Amino acid sequence: MFQKTPPYHISRSDVAARASRVRLVLVDNDGTLTDGRSFYTARGEEMKAYSLRDGVGVELLRDAGIETALISSDASEIAARRAETLKLPHTFLGIQNKLEHLQQIEAATGFKRDVMAYIGDDLDDLEIIQALAKVSVVGTPFDGHARLRDYAHFISAKPGGSGAFREFAEWLLAWKG
Repeated sequence: MFQKTPPYHISRSDVAARASRVRLVLVDNDGTLTDGRSFYTARGEEMKAYSLRDGVGVELLRDAGIETALISSDASEIAARRAETLKLPHTFLGIQNKLEHLQQIEAATGFKRDVMAYIGDDLDDLEIIQALAKVSVVGTPFDGHARLRDYAHFISAKPGGSGAFREFAEWLLAWKG
C-alpha cells in the first residue's frame, strides 16, 4: 500500500486526527468489494464474487467500534445479501448520486461527514470522495479510477474485490492506534 499527496494535502498529524474521529466507513460495492465483473448463468441469473478478506475487514472495524455501511448505485439482491451477510447496520442501494444522498446518510446513521471515511473505485464515487477528502479520510483500490487516486489519502496495493477494503480498514485502524 502507498500514499500520495492529494489535492487537499494534509499532514500525517491531520491524517491521524481525522482517522481517530472515524465512526463509520462507507464502502462502494461493485469494483471495491467486488472486482467489478458480473457473471450470468444461462437462465440469466447474475453472480458476483466477494473476498472473504474484506469481510474480515468489516469485523476488524466492528471490533474497534467502527460501523461499515454499503453504498452503491447497484440495487441488486446480490448486494443486499452481501450487506446482510456482513451484518451491516446501514445499506444504501440504488443510489445514483452518492454526494446528494450524503445528507440522508447522516440522518439515517446519526453520523456527520467528518466522522465518515469512504472507499470507492469509479467516477460515481468521485464527488463523495472529493467532499469527504476535505474533512475525513478516503481511499481507493489499486485499480481505482485515476481521478479518484488524485484525492485518495489511501491507495490499496490490492485491486477491488481482492482485499482492498481490508487493507483500507487495517490502514485506518493503524492510524487510530
